[in-house]
Amino acid sequence: MEKITGTVERIVYRNMSNDFTIFRFNLENEKQVTVKGIFFNIHPGISLEILGKVSMNKYGEQFEAINYSERPPITLGNIEKYLASGFIKGIGPIYAKKIIKKFGDATLDILEFNTKRLLEIPGIGMKKIDSIITSVEKQKDIKEVMLFLSGFGISSNYALKIYRNYGKESLDIVTKNPYQLADDIVGIGFLIADQIALKIGFDENSLARSKAAIFYSLKDKSRAGHVFVYRKELEKYVSKIVNIDNEQINYAIDILVKENKLISSNEEGLERIYLTYLFIAETGIVKEFTRLYQKDTIRKDKNINEVINELVKENKFLYNNAQIEAIRLSYLSKILVITGGPGTGKTTTVIGIIAMLKKMNLSVVLAAPTGRAAKRLSEVTGCEAQTIHRLLEYNMEIGFQKNCENKLEGNIFILDESSMIDVNLLYSFLQALPDKSSLILAGDVDQLPSVGPGCILRDIIDSKVIPVVYLDEIFRQAKESKIIKNAHLIIKKRKPDLINANDSDFFYIKEANASKAVELLVDLCAVRLPEKYGFNPIEDIQILVPMKKGIHGSINLNKVLQGVLNPQGKSLVYGDNIFRIGDKVMQIRNNYEKRIFNGDIGRIIDIDDDSNLLVDFDGVSISYEQSELDELLLGYSITIHKSQGSEYEVVIILLSSQHYIMLEKNLLYTAVTRAKRLLVLISTDEVINATIKRENVLKRNSYLADRLTNNFSIN
Repeated sequence: MEKITGTVERIVYRNMSNDFTIFRFNLENEKQVTVKGIFFNIHPGISLEILGKVSMNKYGEQFEAINYSERPPITLGNIEKYLASGFIKGIGPIYAKKIIKKFGDATLDILEFNTKRLLEIPGIGMKKIDSIITSVEKQKDIKEVMLFLSGFGISSNYALKIYRNYGKESLDIVTKNPYQLADDIVGIGFLIADQIALKIGFDENSLARSKAAIFYSLKDKSRAGHVFVYRKELEKYVSKIVNIDNEQINYAIDILVKENKLISSNEEGLERIYLTYLFIAETGIVKEFTRLYQKDTIRKDKNINEVINELVKENKFLYNNAQIEAIRLSYLSKILVITGGPGTGKTTTVIGIIAMLKKMNLSVVLAAPTGRAAKRLSEVTGCEAQTIHRLLEYNMEIGFQKNCENKLEGNIFILDESSMIDVNLLYSFLQALPDKSSLILAGDVDQLPSVGPGCILRDIIDSKVIPVVYLDEIFRQAKESKIIKNAHLIIKKRKPDLINANDSDFFYIKEANASKAVELLVDLCAVRLPEKYGFNPIEDIQILVPMKKGIHGSINLNKVLQGVLNPQGKSLVYGDNIFRIGDKVMQIRNNYEKRIFNGDIGRIIDIDDDSNLLVDFDGVSISYEQSELDELLLGYSITIHKSQGSEYEVVIILLSSQHYIMLEKNLLYTAVTRAKRLLVLISTDEVINATIKRENVLKRNSYLADRLTNNFSIN
């Protein structure tokens, strides 16, 4: 099999009934060959890459085509994108524009064969020339890939990610199965891959396209928190995305199920379609719980009540009945859930549990889903706490190194902020637990569920098969906080206390006008709160909103706040974002290699000449190349979902009718409980009343509670 590339010179023959075509083809080395094969709607001047073999007949030597793909023409725009990508060290967006303007079509030849001519560009000296020469030599392979992909509208950053993932095979993979990009490359979803496929010539009714659309739909639903999708719902969802009829969709689903790439689960007459790994995780949690109980550890030989009494005397702390029960069951139970809202003593209870278990000479391991949650757990308990990923020794190439074959060590494992854990992470964690260990899940069940699929804490509680301790008594000191008082009123669907007082930690400002609400928010953040309380507007104050889009969305508010709080300084334009030194930024997806996770917030401390950012995350400096900047957003304003597991000195919540589709009591409750010292709520009575009356607006598809109820018992 041989591959040739070039341009169609002249059509010699075409059979219109079956598209059999013979044409003269100018190769890139200026040699001309005759090509024959099935070609759809090609014309002189089109650039092609053809896979096939040389054959001989009475007309002489011909190239017999088996497959082909269109190669977009290389334009000056393509070349500029390639140079501006930052992949060639020493050339960024500014110099890319200057080089193209100076050398035009000769740019690539000058870069490769006469690089010193770049000295003609003001600002480029020999030191930069040396850097460019070294980089060009290293990047010869990627040049072709990036120029080719940019012709299909793929940004240089995505092209770079594709090359890093596939290397020299990039072009083959993109042309043979562009839908693979959606599975392998973060940021390239089905819609981009589909555009490439259709441009290359894939049939819009092909099985490959149908399969890819189904996978995309299921993954999109999983990003919304669903563990499965009902088959009928899946049909409708796929048909909205692509123009494929239901018969074709169902055929593709059946094929994927036969190939074990999807799982069809049929209980109670309802067919649920799962991505295979989500089905394994959901059913695996039940199996792992069963394993832990089957390997029970006898711990009833000591008088736990006496130990607790000693603990109370030593700590001089009067635990309430629910806390005593939680401490007692932490010793006696294989699996225990402790849940409670703010001010109910959840942290104090965990501290008591740790002290009691240490008295019993049992080792305790603490973990939480995020870095911030783990850090806070360490601070309040005085014991080491890790992220779950770090505890399981996550490795980019092989996944979790602690697993069913290489177990963790410890007697009691406590997972804090358990409402944030999704099905995949809990399953991975349970597999690594030693048989004789016990598990305590602590968290606030009334907070929003995890960003990933599932509703773990709620499902486990609803199953009614795992012991649960509810901490619902608000301690006297906490009762003095209006933040805590209002949080509990909201979760009970009661109107919060919105009367302002000078010594309060909760303030309500009524504003119905959309533009005035934004002006008010900016004034509070930039002027009023810093002047009255001395808060740093960037470090201490966090704006929380339900959504990203709209005038009251985080995207618009970030631009407005950046213009006021950090308007000047060295900057970098990336897509619709402007990043400046001093900006607050947020990581928007897990990056295990950098050990930075979804929702982490930092400050930009440097931008170098090659468009790389240096970001400080709680004292740790993390470098981002230009191709990685899609992992960052400005962080002055973030969505309430992204704030889970974090606490901020001051929180300003903007809640308006523009957010109606997202409004529910758990959302507002989560936002209110993020504030440590001060909270300001900008809204209207009508919006607040509507919000606290709504719940389960975006109910998740999960079958874990039923599986636990039907298949698991501690008796």
